[in-house]
Amino acid sequence: MNPDENDVALAVRPQAGKTLHFMVRSVVTCDPQPLPPPAMPDDFDELGTMRKTIASLGYFAGVVEYRIGPNGWFRAWLFTWLRVLLLIAVPILVLAGAVWLLVPVFMGLVSLSQSLSNIAQHLERACHSLFMAVVWLIATILLVGAIAALWLLAKGKG
Repeated sequence: MNPDENDVALAVRPQAGKTLHFMVRSVVTCDPQPLPPPAMPDDFDELGTMRKTIASLGYFAGVVEYRIGPNGWFRAWLFTWLRVLLLIAVPILVLAGAVWLLVPVFMGLVSLSQSLSNIAQHLERACHSLFMAVVWLIATILLVGAIAALWLLAKGKG
């Protein structure tokens, strides 16, 4: 590859920092081209009823478009706004689809979190009950030991 071809390749490729600007500019660019006058198909009489209806509607749309902008500005304007709509709609649809798919996952995590919270509460209650059982057991042993010691003291003096 000679240096001239390399410069051409670099000129065609947008720079990394200007990619969004290049994309938006390519979407918003309007290139009107003159329209040919509308015409009915040559084999219109041979078409079936449904195809005649479709051809008539196409001819009517062509006449309206030609009357509004024979130089092609209306068609270019429509395509420009369709591209802008797609530029905006595609990311929104992707985001909405991601949210639509992730909401059940988050709801599952929330229910899992609630389940874990319930488990933690039950474990805390069980640990509290176990702790209180041990405290009462120790208190009972101390009380029985104190009563036994007093009984032995009282019996030994008597």
